[in-house]
Amino acid sequence: MKRQTNFFFYILSFYLLVQFAWWGYLLIFSPKSNLSSESRIYMILGEGAVFLVLLLFGFWKIKNSIDKEIEYSKNQNNFLLSITHELKTPIASIKLYLQTLNKGKITPSQNELLLKNALKENNRLENLINNILYASAMDSHKMSPNKTKFHLLSFINPIVSRFKSQHPDCNINYVKENDFEVYADEFMLETVINNLLDNAIKYSGGNCDLNLKFTSSKTHFTLSILDNGPGIPKNQIKSIFNRFYRIENEETRVKKGSGLGLFIAKQFILLHKGSITYEKNIPNGSIFKISLPL
Repeated sequence: MKRQTNFFFYILSFYLLVQFAWWGYLLIFSPKSNLSSESRIYMILGEGAVFLVLLLFGFWKIKNSIDKEIEYSKNQNNFLLSITHELKTPIASIKLYLQTLNKGKITPSQNELLLKNALKENNRLENLINNILYASAMDSHKMSPNKTKFHLLSFINPIVSRFKSQHPDCNINYVKENDFEVYADEFMLETVINNLLDNAIKYSGGNCDLNLKFTSSKTHFTLSILDNGPGIPKNQIKSIFNRFYRIENEETRVKKGSGLGLFIAKQFILLHKGSITYEKNIPNGSIFKISLPL
């Protein structure tokens, strides 16, 4: 946006210089022009109208740019508030679990539970840090897909199994017979699916029911993730893939997150020359659909 605003500013400045030079020439070097007074008035009005239109368009572009910068700054501030909380929470939890384990006066089952919870918080912290690093790498254009061929089911099975074990109250369904070979970066695709499943489970609440659907054509394959959550308000759909964007107000939010998951998912899919879209699920919920070339 800054680049577009600067470009228009330079064009407008160049036009002003040319116009002033032309009018100066007419006034200084052509005082005895054959143009009638009426023709001069029309010429000045015409040039003035063009200048006014460009000036108004410039004001609109600059205002639009400022509004977007304000929105970006607001989202960035929300991100800083969120990331502070998101980093402190797992660190505090892990510290508490380790302190409890260090006391040694617990049963084997309690010991196992504390270790499991500590690992869960550690994974949460690791995912958060990875998302920050991925977002930073996008800015410097340092990431590119390392594509290989692999079968979708052998790839998706361990991901779904892991989510089922981490979220036993959530019902995750998918057709296991529909298998085909895909050509993609396994790491990036796994990150995308992890972020989408994590969001779907997070916003579905206590009655979590997810469905994964796979389809393929001669040129593309499509993965759809359907949930039964509240869905996304219509006026916010266009912003959900923006960096730092979160639907909730950070100061009153109840869901965990940094506002980077969907942004990273979209960027990874775009690096594959694919697409990711949102649709409303019927009767309620969300559908995120990934389409990648085979």
